[in-house]
Amino acid sequence: MSESGQSADNDHAPSTPQLCMDIVRDYAKELFSKVVAVKAILAAFDESGAYEDVEQDQIDTAIGTYIAMLDQHDDIQRLAAIRGERSGVNYEQPEDERAQALSSASKRRRSESPSTRTSTKRRSPDETLFAWLANDEADTTVLTASQELTRKLVQNHVLDLKASKRMVLASKRVPEFPDSEWNNVLAGKAVNLDAVFSGLYSTVTDNRAIENIGDLELHFGATKPAKTVETHGDWVIAWRIAFKATRFIFPHRETELEEYNDYITSYFASILPSTHSKVLNLDRAIRKHVGSVNNVSLNEFNKFRYLETRHLQGHGAGESSTCSNEKTKQKDSPAWRKADPCRLWNEGKCRYQASSCKYRHICELCRGPHQRESCPDEKNIVA
Repeated sequence: MSESGQSADNDHAPSTPQLCMDIVRDYAKELFSKVVAVKAILAAFDESGAYEDVEQDQIDTAIGTYIAMLDQHDDIQRLAAIRGERSGVNYEQPEDERAQALSSASKRRRSESPSTRTSTKRRSPDETLFAWLANDEADTTVLTASQELTRKLVQNHVLDLKASKRMVLASKRVPEFPDSEWNNVLAGKAVNLDAVFSGLYSTVTDNRAIENIGDLELHFGATKPAKTVETHGDWVIAWRIAFKATRFIFPHRETELEEYNDYITSYFASILPSTHSKVLNLDRAIRKHVGSVNNVSLNEFNKFRYLETRHLQGHGAGESSTCSNEKTKQKDSPAWRKADPCRLWNEGKCRYQASSCKYRHICELCRGPHQRESCPDEKNIVA
């Protein structure tokens, strides 16, 4: 087969989750035994290249989920058999006859004991027991027009995130954006710029599969971002992509996003490139905070002073997490400085300054402030 033919076959090949769901459905139709179904599920994961870099524990969990579906089908069949005995329905008879018998039995039970019937419809929570609603009514917090509109749009999106995302992707002018991050945008949460940055350089489609089992949502194929935002340039690239996606969903926030861009850029321009990791952490902290509340916008910079102190100041609580690995070590720190003379320095080959070298820039012979070739003791030894 030609390479183009193989590529076409791979493009139409079902994903591992789809294949496993097909196996579960075929088992429910009694097309093969449970042993065959389990073997087929194991083979699907074993032969899939999408799970080569996924930890075995995650693969085992996914396999266990599908096997649990098989068990659930068996349980349903057993319960159905018990109900059939009680109602007189024969579950071995053809499906159309069985459906008619079940309908008759259901009508008979409703006529016999209407008061004991339990509705299977999901019950909505009692809003009168939401304690925070009373506090909201008494709260004097006033949201800006932009914040109130954002809050209403988010409330609408989260009623059905899956449907909202489907409508976004069907739009004629939807901007290019990682599929896995649209839910964060729609829900008003902070976007993972590392995932956005990685998606820019990826040459494959985001093929993360999502399966819903009742209220449980299973994600398959999700991996850690291959690239991370580490410099000012990386941040600008990732932020502009996230900016376009956010503006597409919340067009009224364009000015807010532009002002936030200028705010973060000013910090990049104000400090040394070696400490830009602090600005990156400040950006993450601010966007996380704004995405977690309804009464703060990205351009309300006066509300971020404590975060600036935490991540930008030398003694902030976030200092340990913002320092880069190349941070200059202090001269008087005994934890990293060795008392031994630097051999490379004595040979004229050390590439570090005396203040940052792990070893002392002193003579190997007399421990004086000169290299070995200039040591008087060396000359005496040679003589």
